[in-house]
Amino acid sequence: MNKDKNRIIAETWFLVDFCLFNDDPKKIFRENTDKLKEYWVIKTSFLKNLYEMYDVLGYNNQEQYYNGKNQFFDYMEDIVKSSLDEVCEYMEKDNVMIELKEEFDLIYDDKLDKNNAVQNFIENKKYAFLLDDVLINRSISECTQYKIEDAWRFKILNTTYKKLRNELIECALKR
Repeated sequence: MNKDKNRIIAETWFLVDFCLFNDDPKKIFRENTDKLKEYWVIKTSFLKNLYEMYDVLGYNNQEQYYNGKNQFFDYMEDIVKSSLDEVCEYMEKDNVMIELKEEFDLIYDDKLDKNNAVQNFIENKKYAFLLDDVLINRSISECTQYKIEDAWRFKILNTTYKKLRNELIECALKR
């Protein structure tokens, strides 16, 4: 595996943790090692699928914006903070709020506490938008020229990405 591929793997591994926890998941799940193992299994599958998506997109960012461990973690934090600001701004738009309300109404179960259900739904959406922005949108914008040569494969990978992303978020939120 080449040096750039190894760097991309390390970056995405830590970006996911920064997006979901802003910390090391070992600290978050220290009381529940089974949950940590479950998180790592889902995360590994999620990232394997993501790397296949990157291959289909032709993503191979050769830029390294940091030197050393401290700059690496500062860089990761900056990416997540910038994307989180964009996501929060995006979610506050009227048309997005209407879409989210319509989607919530379709899945809402009357047996649940509505305030809790709304809060969980919005939290899940926030993390989904954040991961998509950090992992997909950023990589596409960094491709100098991308063309999806294998559209059907990308559709399958994208569907799998969304399913695994949602499982990963669910696992992370049920600490």
